Amino acid sequence: MSYPHSLRAVVCMALILSLSACRAPIDKLYDPGTYAAQKPLVLAEQTDPQGTEKILDRYIKSQNPDQLQQYTYRELIEQAEKAEADRLAKIEAQRKKEAEQKRVDQRYRELPGVPLKELTSEDYGLLQAETTIARQVRAQVLAKIQKQSARFKAFVWQDLQACAQGSFLSWRTCLEDWKSPAEKAALAKAKADEELREQGLKWNLNTYTDEMSGQPVKTATVKSLNTVNFDFPYAGEQRATLQVRQHPRYGLDILLSIEKGQFQCRLRDCPLVLRFDAGGMQRNDAGRPEDYSSELVFLENVSQVLGQLKRSRTLKIQATFYNEGNRLFEFNTEGLTF
Repeated sequence: MSYPHSLRAVVCMALILSLSACRAPIDKLYDPGTYAAQKPLVLAEQTDPQGTEKILDRYIKSQNPDQLQQYTYRELIEQAEKAEADRLAKIEAQRKKEAEQKRVDQRYRELPGVPLKELTSEDYGLLQAETTIARQVRAQVLAKIQKQSARFKAFVWQDLQACAQGSFLSWRTCLEDWKSPAEKAALAKAKADEELREQGLKWNLNTYTDEMSGQPVKTATVKSLNTVNFDFPYAGEQRATLQVRQHPRYGLDILLSIEKGQFQCRLRDCPLVLRFDAGGMQRNDAGRPEDYSSELVFLENVSQVLGQLKRSRTLKIQATFYNEGNRLFEFNTEGLTF
């Protein structure tokens, strides 16, 4: 009468062991010690026992055995099949890459001997309407790669082929990658300068005819980088304009003007302060126009100022305006040819 609890425990343990023994082999936990004995029973339930055995063995060898014991054989087979699919996909991708590279290498093995016309018309496919530009671009690319290896040429060709899928503009964008750092820097600067020029913030050269003399008038004009805003009645953002002018009747002048407002002038002159780059301040007693208009002044010492303009990159001009006090204007003066 003193053993019912112990007997019950023994019966339960026997039942648990019997139930465990009844589990299908594939649903049992992986055990490295019994794997060899369990494997035939596990594989017997597979549609392709030999194929499953190969990928399962390969997967188990590539993993940490201690970590695998938390999985059943069913789960291990699923993981092994996924790993095998990934492995085969990588092999196929590498095979395709090598086949394409071999094809491209063969195509460009004799590149230096291929006539430019044949090469460009067959492979590059640039728009026929852009014949002049296209010929220059193709010649540049060909010159850069003819001395390289066939494999390097193949990489160039692949990039150009990708460019060819777009418009001619995309070709020009792609070809920027084949320029040297110095060429890229020069192009970037030229583009930035052109954007400034379109806004009037870079020198714009112009020539027109003086109707009275029939002779040409040459001008170089640039607007200030900064703006000012005066009080009523001259309110609103505005820039100052600096102009160098060679006139057949009036000679060489340098003019400073604003869109609206009044330069503060004395009886005969309008005092300005100039500073080129990081140099010292220079006083310039600008002259008033003959009609005494208040938006324009003529700088003095024209030849000296013009020489400084050609050598400088920036110019700051301080001027005094009626009811506004001193105002500063900064100009980009780089690249003046006049």
